[in-house]
Amino acid sequence: LLVFILLALPLSATTYYVDCNAADDTGNGTSTGTAWKTINKVNTSTFSAGDSILFNKTCTWREQLASTRSGIAGSPITFDAYGTGAAPIITGSDVVAGWTSESEGSFTAYYVTEATTQPYVSTSDGTFLWRNSTSKASLAPGQFFWESGTTRLYVRLPTDDNPSGHTMELGQLNYAVYVRTENYITIQNLQIQGANAANVFVGATSNHVSLLNNTIKYSGDSSWYSGIVLVGASNGLIHGNNVSYGKNGISLRGTATTDSNTIEENTVSYMGAAGIAIGAGQLATNNIVQYNDVSFVGQLVDDTAGLDTNDSGVGNVFRYNRVHECGTASTRCGGVMVDVLSPPTLVYGNVIYLNTNACIKVTASGHTIANNTCYHNNEGTFDQGELSAFISGAASSTWKNNILVASTGKSLAQFATGTTTRQVLNYNIWYGGSATPFQWNGI
Repeated sequence: LLVFILLALPLSATTYYVDCNAADDTGNGTSTGTAWKTINKVNTSTFSAGDSILFNKTCTWREQLASTRSGIAGSPITFDAYGTGAAPIITGSDVVAGWTSESEGSFTAYYVTEATTQPYVSTSDGTFLWRNSTSKASLAPGQFFWESGTTRLYVRLPTDDNPSGHTMELGQLNYAVYVRTENYITIQNLQIQGANAANVFVGATSNHVSLLNNTIKYSGDSSWYSGIVLVGASNGLIHGNNVSYGKNGISLRGTATTDSNTIEENTVSYMGAAGIAIGAGQLATNNIVQYNDVSFVGQLVDDTAGLDTNDSGVGNVFRYNRVHECGTASTRCGGVMVDVLSPPTLVYGNVIYLNTNACIKVTASGHTIANNTCYHNNEGTFDQGELSAFISGAASSTWKNNILVASTGKSLAQFATGTTTRQVLNYNIWYGGSATPFQWNGI
């Protein structure tokens, strides 16, 4: 009987330490004095449910962290920080030097020759550079361009000076943190950056992965093009992260079952496209996006939104978020966009203001848009109304209990020509707008 009782007891959890200042990986890792030096040692070690792997603050590792074992309910495997100072950095970028100047007529560009890996992300002294995919001759200040025929990486710094006087980093790894199929993993209090495809990738059949209070920045636009991407992961929690600078901030992709994840209390800013996106396949279902602050996204891509669902699955909810100041003078970026083929979606309780496109715009049918506060969107030259059903056939949605304030000369509501009937608009408060604030276009 005693043997069975002992077998039923959980094994004691172990804490491991990783310190870039350690001499090597020969210690047992179970104290700060015997810490491991490299992430490679972490990746090749075996852990048990409840174990913690702690990274020393102020350290930087230019390696991919890859989980290899699962935790269990109540006893996840946890990756965290220890010590004092700035959060430990795990980056997919390397420092590069050896720049050569080349005249491009009206300005001077600088290049370095990369062996094989095309970088999709670059920074200069910690300042993000946007990728130019057109040509080196069209480089604007603060951009870089990859010339595949010569494997040269061209940059034009915001200050137009020589990058040799700066710390230049180029993306070399697809992912900085990679959770492939493991369950019950917690990653928290780390700074994760500089990867070409996604800074954090959580893949197929990974369940109960928690990303908590991390700084996620400088992501490239190869492949998944996101700071955080979930592809086939379910029951996850993305909470309290600060996500900035890349193409999309947080993406839930529906090419595999990505179900019942909660995305909450994150701050997402300065993305080229969407802040938080669900879709690209109808297996992204029953996800909740709530209490997030999204701002200054849509910096490069025209016709996007702070919160975007495109060809998603059923049961997704956007609620109690704040979306503001998205888009530029040349890019339309609204608050919430429920786009192509998305089934009925709930959008309620959001506060959305000062964006360059509609507060909330939808296609398809059967959505519920309720209790949102929208004011002074369609900033600049764009105008799709505070509320918009913008594709013919976007029918049978319910719009109720919203507060809508349009800027002078802008629409309160626009419904596309040919949009079918059965739109229900009840108990909304409408204020301001143009001489024709409602553009029904024959519905």
